[in-house]
Amino acid sequence: MFFTKRKVSEAMWRIYSRDGSGVQIVTTVGRLKNLAAECSSDFDCYLREVIYDDDIEKEDFFVNKFPNATMQEKTIECLFHKRRAFDHEEEVRLVLYSKTDRPDSDIYSLYSDPNNVIENVILDPRIDKRAEDLRISTLKKLGFKGVIAKSKLYTYKRVWYKT
Repeated sequence: MFFTKRKVSEAMWRIYSRDGSGVQIVTTVGRLKNLAAECSSDFDCYLREVIYDDDIEKEDFFVNKFPNATMQEKTIECLFHKRRAFDHEEEVRLVLYSKTDRPDSDIYSLYSDPNNVIENVILDPRIDKRAEDLRISTLKKLGFKGVIAKSKLYTYKRVWYKT
């Protein structure tokens, strides 16, 4: 899952929804914090904006930038840095770091009522009407209570000029 501060971006739709079937899940910092709080007994939770800096390509960047940090802290910092080439994403990340070793699995699933986490669902602006209707009806049947709508990115208001 990918979180961004950008509300509307054609580039994001084209990069992350190449086939026109993607969705944008709208949430809030408060809802993400509540989700993180549900699992705080098992995990340390970090919710921060990504820092874009080309210096991360330097071999000793994290060693020099965080000289007194523990290996765990440096590992977590690595997850919040990206090269400037990606700054159009304006990404926000929620990182859960296990407080204990989990040798049985590298994957841990969080279970929460989607209505507590997701505010709205925005469908790709290029989606066809049939697929749009199917997604809306499916999400409603599954019990989603928020707004489900097609992105208005390509919706234009017709303007007439008299000459």
